Amino acid sequence: MIFRLIARFRMARLGAWLLALTSRPVKLKRSGRAGQKRHRALVMQRTGFLQDVEESFREGDDFEVIYWSSFALKAFAMEILHPSLDHNNYISSDPKITATKLEYRRFLADVWRQFNAIKPIDVVLTGNFAYFTEREFAIALEEAGTPFIALHKENVRPPRRVNEYWYTLYKDRRGPFEGRRILVYNEIERELEIATGIIPPKDVIVTGMPRLDKLHRWRTDHAGPVSGGKPQILLFAFARSDKLTAIQRKASAGVAGNMEAMGGGWGDLSWGQYCVDTHKAIIELAREVKRSEEKAQRHPSDPQRHAGRLAAECHVDHQRRSFRPDCTLPGRGRLQYHRPPRSDRDRETHHRTAFRRGC
Repeated sequence: MIFRLIARFRMARLGAWLLALTSRPVKLKRSGRAGQKRHRALVMQRTGFLQDVEESFREGDDFEVIYWSSFALKAFAMEILHPSLDHNNYISSDPKITATKLEYRRFLADVWRQFNAIKPIDVVLTGNFAYFTEREFAIALEEAGTPFIALHKENVRPPRRVNEYWYTLYKDRRGPFEGRRILVYNEIERELEIATGIIPPKDVIVTGMPRLDKLHRWRTDHAGPVSGGKPQILLFAFARSDKLTAIQRKASAGVAGNMEAMGGGWGDLSWGQYCVDTHKAIIELAREVKRSEEKAQRHPSDPQRHAGRLAAECHVDHQRRSFRPDCTLPGRGRLQYHRPPRSDRDRETHHRTAFRRGC
């Protein structure tokens, strides 16, 4: 609430001081010895993105890395930007909407000038070029001489979805990035951004997925034969997601259901039946494992029938578009489902289902 009041009354100096006081360090696990920090990077707080940042700064020791709360710019934007603007709807020819962008940019430039005097920053990093709360921020920073770089963390782009969904969304709805560079995971994303005019070819660089490095280190450290215990099965569940075939909008945009229909063949597709069929297959797998276990108990001489002791009787709630465990599990098995996230903090556990032994 305090950040909204600051924006409402254009109290840039107070906003700068509050951001300086609430800035927090990113806890980095350095691979080398600690040394004197010569530079300071500011990162926008986003789930997944902070993990990329941690890996990106792991090798060196020149940078101190801090972050702002993700709510600060959102609060500023809610007070100043036109309510129709969001991640998937930023291009507009309406003079009234354009005027709110310019007003927002001026306010952020004033905040940044005073914040940078309190806590000098050498570079600002964010997790996606299209966050609507940061589009004018990128321009304000570049005009002030501070590089604004997007380490673009959403890069899963199947070919048909690139051609029939993302191309239209990028070119007609999001528009050009005004920051310094975009770093992407793969060539598919790079080519898409170039083709849609988001950024010139020289300013978009393929870096790979930094946070995947941590997984590879873990895999290497734990390589070798599996000892003890029975095999475990990890399955990924998901809720029906209309945004896969429609354009998601924020609540204040006034679009029914916060989903804007797309034209063409892609908008006619449905994710619902795929969701239902997948979870039916998961349930049938659990039942089949149980049947194999029971047969193995009746015929212990047959080693091929010794599967892990696991069973689940589960319920798919089609109306609520969720997958609720209603499980009776013999032995030590349990089906675990993580509900959709209510905040950024629990987003990492979103839509995961695991059959775990010993829970």
